[in-house]
This record gives sequence, structure tokens and C-alpha cells, in this order.
Amino acid sequence: MYLLNFTPVQDVILPLVMRTFSHFCWRCDQSLTLATKYMSYWFITVTGSYLLYHYFERPMTSLREKWHRPGKGAVTAFADPYSKASNHAANGAGVSFIQ
Repeated sequence: MYLLNFTPVQDVILPLVMRTFSHFCWRCDQSLTLATKYMSYWFITVTGSYLLYHYFERPMTSLREKWHRPGKGAVTAFADPYSKASNHAANGAGVSFIQ
């Protein structure tokens, strides 16, 4: 929700929705318009967040986990001074593997 809650929803999508709503309900009073705006804001934000998570964040996380298989060490250029691998890196290997 943090990606969609302010600028995309409040400044782009919600004005379009409210313009459409006011076109169909031009005799509605202000309290109904504010309630519709409030409910539309939360509906658009939660629905958009779900779609963003389902179609972008989850596949990207799966792709990251596909590249980094469990059981294999992650390659890092920074050596941990307390690990056994850092002694090997200090001897000129330059790359340490962290389990």
C-alpha cells in the first residue's frame, strides 16, 4: 500500500473517478460525494496494492529465490573478519562465500 497510497491514487486515479461520479450524479450533495471519495480511495488503494503484490512483487521474489538456491553460499565481495572464509579471502582469493 505504501507505493500507491498518495500520488498515484490521490492525484491521478481518484480525480478521474470523482469526475466520472459527478457526471452521473450531478445532483448529489457534498456529504455523499465525500463518502464516495473516501470509499473509492480505500478501494482503489487496497485493490491496486493487491494487484501490485500479486503480479509484480511475488514473481520478483520468486525470481530472486530461484537464483539464490538454499544450501549454496551467497557470493560477497566483503569479507567477514570472523569467518573461516575471510582467512581464505585474506590470502588473495578476493571473494568469500557465506553459508
